[in-house]
Amino acid sequence: MNRLAAVLFLAAIAAVSLISCVMAPITIEQRIERFEAALNGDRTAAYMNLVSGSAEYEANTGKADLWDIHFPLSAGSDTTPFAIVLDAYTDPLDVRATITGPDAWTKRARFVMENSGSISEDWRIKDIQLGDSDPALTSIFGL
Repeated sequence: MNRLAAVLFLAAIAAVSLISCVMAPITIEQRIERFEAALNGDRTAAYMNLVSGSAEYEANTGKADLWDIHFPLSAGSDTTPFAIVLDAYTDPLDVRATITGPDAWTKRARFVMENSGSISEDWRIKDIQLGDSDPALTSIFGL
């Protein structure tokens, strides 16, 4: 009887350990919020919001150059943070937003998302298109 209890106890611990290893789901909104936080903080970590293993992910690992080019920091003393306001959407391949930042910087954006999760949601950014108006959006990755 003691052996059975010990086996059940070890099985329960193993099950809890396995379940705790599963990543918490990341929704599209949470991923965009994390990207926004990276733009306003450590830009070298912004690549972690992209599709893992993609050419864009690899090319921007630990770099801030791309983000500095497309999301410029203030030329003066304006400390306005970047803000991404999502439009209503139903298609993860067409997530539209308005992005504002310092020095009255404003762009329309389209985020193309991909669910990289196998057990739970893990939405990642596949492409970011920016422009002054929706029909004129251009990929920052050159896709």
